[in-house]
Amino acid sequence: MTSDRLAGASRAGVACALFDLSSYDAMGLAELIRIKQITPAEVVEDTIRKIEAVNPKLNAVICKTYARARQQASQAIMSDRPLAGVPFLVKDNAVIAGIALTRGSRALRAAVPNQTGPFFAAAEQAGLIVLGVTNMPEMGLIDGTESALYGPTRNPWNLDYSPGGSSGGSATCVAAGILPLAHGTDGGGSIRLPASHCGLFGLKASRGRLLPGGFGASPWPRLVDGCISRSVRDTAMYLSLVEDPSTRLPKLGFVSAKSRRRLKIALTYEGTRGEAPHPEVRKAIAATARLCRELGHTVDEANVPLDQARVDTAARQLANVEVAKAVDAIAKANGIARLEDAFESRALGLREEALRNGRFKRQIPCSR
Repeated sequence: MTSDRLAGASRAGVACALFDLSSYDAMGLAELIRIKQITPAEVVEDTIRKIEAVNPKLNAVICKTYARARQQASQAIMSDRPLAGVPFLVKDNAVIAGIALTRGSRALRAAVPNQTGPFFAAAEQAGLIVLGVTNMPEMGLIDGTESALYGPTRNPWNLDYSPGGSSGGSATCVAAGILPLAHGTDGGGSIRLPASHCGLFGLKASRGRLLPGGFGASPWPRLVDGCISRSVRDTAMYLSLVEDPSTRLPKLGFVSAKSRRRLKIALTYEGTRGEAPHPEVRKAIAATARLCRELGHTVDEANVPLDQARVDTAARQLANVEVAKAVDAIAKANGIARLEDAFESRALGLREEALRNGRFKRQIPCSR
């Protein structure tokens, strides 16, 4: 199926003949609902039709919560909420009471939280209606979206391509026109990479700025919950709604206008390993630099003083320990005796690397 056909399928059966809802961003949909041009229930039904039309080809939505969404749409009085009635999908690491949470792992195929994390409570309080869960690789360990549990997700622009990862299921749904906004998480690019693969907007907020997604100490301290969208204003609104009121960082709120602050920006066309970008990529970087200068910022070319080999080693060691701790904690909590029966080779390989490194062994509970 071509991207044009996917787009057409996703727009089939629009709830209100006057509106092609695929052309609206989240704030645009919320405005239609606010002025009573369309109802939350109609938007939910339209989104369900889109999921059912294209998901068999894309394999992006791996758990559907239609009954819950319909109930929320029919019962909630949401006229004063900023994103009232806007459809939403969450990545398979979202902590929401009663909704499956497998993190793409066979070890967690039966996991269902009994509490909702602060981040998602705030999102739903803002009026977002969750219709399902999107695919991700096991524990977000690769920059694609495929797992032994659910299989691969495909890029709606070209079904032979990956949407990137690890928030690729969410990016695919937004790019296919199913809905304008979806949840993602980012530790080392897991929002930004699939946004790039799918032609969307993705931002990793600073750690500590947004509400936590779950409870207690996280095995993934670098991970930040966020979203993938088609418009900058949607992401700005979303981040303002899930901002942590207890953060020590300066509060931002909804950023609706450009800042008067002038920035000094360092620009490099080469990767940190000395590789040159594709000519089209270089052209896009140059256009961005030109726009920044036109906006009054200073942009200077600079070499990045970075020892990439040392960075790679440190990042790998950090990932190894995080994965090892997560695997062992999941195995212990679920009574898993043979790790090979429940986890994929990638996770087990990283765990083994951590165990071989005596410097980190004491940090891994099952190795003591």
